Order: sequence, then C-alpha cells, then structure tokens
Amino acid sequence: MKARFSRLFASLLFSGLVSIGQPVNAQTQKISGTISFADQELIPEGSLKLYLKSTARPDSKTELETETPLESRGKTGTLAFVANLPEALEPTAPFQLIARLERADGWLLARGAASLKKPDMPQEITLYTVMY
Repeated sequence: MKARFSRLFASLLFSGLVSIGQPVNAQTQKISGTISFADQELIPEGSLKLYLKSTARPDSKTELETETPLESRGKTGTLAFVANLPEALEPTAPFQLIARLERADGWLLARGAASLKKPDMPQEITLYTVMY
C-alpha cells in the first residue's frame, strides 16, 4: 500500500515538473480602433486592408487578420475594426499601423498610417486620397 502511494506521488510530481517546462499558449493580442477619411468625408467604396510595419525594419510589412472584412460602401465616414496582432510581436519595438483602401480591381484609392500605441488602447487612422 505504501509503495502504491509512493509511485502515485512520484508520477504526479514528475507530470507537474514536465508541465512546468512546457510553454504556455499565449493569448492572441487584439487591437481595435477606427478608420476615418480626411476632412470628415465619407470613405469611398472599396475594401480596407490593415498592415503592421516595423519602423526599425522598413522592408518588413505584415498584413493583419481582421475579425470581420473591412468593406466600405461609400455611405459612412468612420469604420471600426478589431484585428489580431502577430504572436511574435516585440512590444518595445516601434510599429506603424497602415490602412489601405482599394477598389475591387486593386487600384489604391487612399492610405493612412498611425504609430501603434499600446495594443489595449484604441487606434485611430485617418485615410488620405492617393494622388497618381
């Protein structure tokens, strides 16, 4: 009987030590905010895509996955968004949050950017018409 309890205790202790050494699944960080058009105008019809760009590495750009598709029908001046941040994001590195408004054929209509604040703070991006 005593040997059985010893083996049980040893196996529980071992499984506890093994689980300590395994990484804990991190909860996905989300950012939220609003996108508006310059001068309080209506956002033109098109689809919006959000990107995260490191200011330390200008060649890096990551498209963010939004919870719902960001589509403008040309009838609103502000759109709200919620997006997932990449898991490997360095919280101390400076990032820019970029929004691109494109027509259905891929033609860029407007673009806006803002410095990424703390992920738990609402972000605000203003779109400006792109001149060709």
